[in-house]
Amino acid sequence: MLKGPIPPSVSQINHVVCDDIRQEVGNESSLMGCYGVSMVLTDFPVVLPKLCAS
Repeated sequence: MLKGPIPPSVSQINHVVCDDIRQEVGNESSLMGCYGVSMVLTDFPVVLPKLCAS
């Protein structure tokens, strides 16, 4: 784990994994079926029919 400020050569990416992203009235987005910190897969490779990342 990094301690202190992140060096300029390292980029940080935040993400949300969910089942669906819906565009709402008023140009707002709703994230449906958001997953937690970890996703446990019982087999690999795996097919996820619909998976969104934002």
